[in-house]
Amino acid sequence: MTTGLMWKMEEYRPQFMRDLMTRNFPRKAESMFKKVDGGKYSLFDVLGELHKIGDYQNSDIAKRALSRIERVRESRIGSIILNNVPKRVQFKTKNDELGLICTYVKIRLDLLKQTLRKLS
Repeated sequence: MTTGLMWKMEEYRPQFMRDLMTRNFPRKAESMFKKVDGGKYSLFDVLGELHKIGDYQNSDIAKRALSRIERVRESRIGSIILNNVPKRVQFKTKNDELGLICTYVKIRLDLLKQTLRKLS
């Protein structure tokens, strides 16, 4: 979704800006997994559903993933995105847009940590 935001920032900007601070936009991100009764799981709901399945249910996979993710420093997110995303015309990305993407990634990281803590 982050890549899609960079390509479609003009289209998503109003919704993104409106929902960013309430964390609604990142929470809405859908996975590719479909629900039996229709629709798709959110990225965060699908983790809980997968964790209920057989081998995952009694494993420490969530705890191990959380341990690795907690080592990600938020300060590195910004520098990695700002220094590695091309700023050529065809990408249509500027530093202010990349700053919004950094904020979005940090929120998604925090939501992922919260989800994994519940599963651990």
